Amino acid sequence: MTTGNTLVAPSGGSQTPSAQTLYNDIRTTANAIENGDWVDAGMGVAKVAMDVIGMGGDPLGAITASGVSWVLNAVSFLREPFDVLKGDPGAITSSSSCWGTASNGLAQTAELYRQASTDQTRSWTGTAADGYRAASGNQANGLAALGEASRSISQAMQQGGQLLAAARKTVMDLISQAVQKIIQICIEALSKSWLSFGASIALGIAQSVQKAVQTGQKLVQEIQKLVQGLQKIMQVVQQVMKVAQTVKELLEMIGGKASGQQTQTLSNHRVTSDGTMGTVVNAVDTGPTTHRLGTIAPGYQWQQPEIAGQNVQLAQATPTQTGPVSQNGWPVNPPRGVRTIPGTNVRVNVADGPAGDVLMHVLGQVHARVEDISLNSAAGERDDWGYAERNVRGSSAISNHASATAVDINATRHALGERGTFTPAQTAEIRAILAEVDNVVRWGGDYRGRADEMHFEIVGSVEEVTRVAERLRQANGGR
Repeated sequence: MTTGNTLVAPSGGSQTPSAQTLYNDIRTTANAIENGDWVDAGMGVAKVAMDVIGMGGDPLGAITASGVSWVLNAVSFLREPFDVLKGDPGAITSSSSCWGTASNGLAQTAELYRQASTDQTRSWTGTAADGYRAASGNQANGLAALGEASRSISQAMQQGGQLLAAARKTVMDLISQAVQKIIQICIEALSKSWLSFGASIALGIAQSVQKAVQTGQKLVQEIQKLVQGLQKIMQVVQQVMKVAQTVKELLEMIGGKASGQQTQTLSNHRVTSDGTMGTVVNAVDTGPTTHRLGTIAPGYQWQQPEIAGQNVQLAQATPTQTGPVSQNGWPVNPPRGVRTIPGTNVRVNVADGPAGDVLMHVLGQVHARVEDISLNSAAGERDDWGYAERNVRGSSAISNHASATAVDINATRHALGERGTFTPAQTAEIRAILAEVDNVVRWGGDYRGRADEMHFEIVGSVEEVTRVAERLRQANGGR
């Protein structure tokens, strides 16, 4: 951000820099502002009480009090710089304080988030755990960068107020010096007027105007220095805001719905009540006309669940299963492998066989019809994962991730515990996709307790999941 006294763009080139890089850049700028490094030589800011900015009064009042008010009309222009530079020191201090408070709050939030993500994932292992911690680190660094941006603006406002106060104090001193000289000139002119028949008074006025003009030139120079200094501050603030915008965009990619509703293109294919594939005019189903395109698979019959996931019974371990099972009853640490989600370059580790087949189908449909699962590429974090040998977060129950029958997608966009990270239309589409596989897969957004909208898990029995997987295989030509 700074090279000597020259502002430069944040590092990173044309690509989005990392949150850590943005934090380092903006912290350097905040420190430079605080230390006054942004000013050129000779533009140092003197420590002047901010009250000077709001000081009122008449800087030419001493002329009237001295009995030479007849010269006021000739030198009254000296008052204008004094009036122009008057401001509200309380407003400047208050605004700076607000930005400082925001900075402290963001810094504390970043540290708490960083500490919580570290503490809660300390026992996690594998690529999923590493990816989650990397994404959490990016999130914390981004919040810290915004905190430094707020600190930069707070410091810039303080420096700007201090610069204004110093300029006004200098203006007041110059006017005071000029007034004293003008009074001296006028008194001397009066003392000689009885000998010169008034000519000395005319001369005194001319000398007073000359002194006022000389002072005015100095005042202009001080105001020019003030303007240059404020322009420097504005350049710094603009650079800070550019970095802050980059941080904001990065956090939107890392942290979810910071920018509001995400624009998504939903599929125009939907399952109708008679088990056929229909075409609707609008992705949000409002009762459009449908026409048959062929059955999904032989023997398939769709039924509307009361609440998505509510009518699904958790699978139970098979009679021959003697080892530990995850929450859904599937065996822990099964044969598994890394698969690519259809339509993406995203790879996740899921169980071999029907469970993995059905999960891949569901996630491929979610990618095609609900949300791009490859949204993490620009931010550089990995926030899609499957198998992880661990318990449910905050519980002693074995997670379905441990049986490789659960996958999280765009996890940092759909943070644990948050609801509404998908739009109503997207939510309806997710439930339609799950209905198409007989609800043997459940979405974490339908949890009655803590929402987990990143999460999709197998909840059907081995027989139910096998039956759905076979139907999907037949629908794909036996592949």
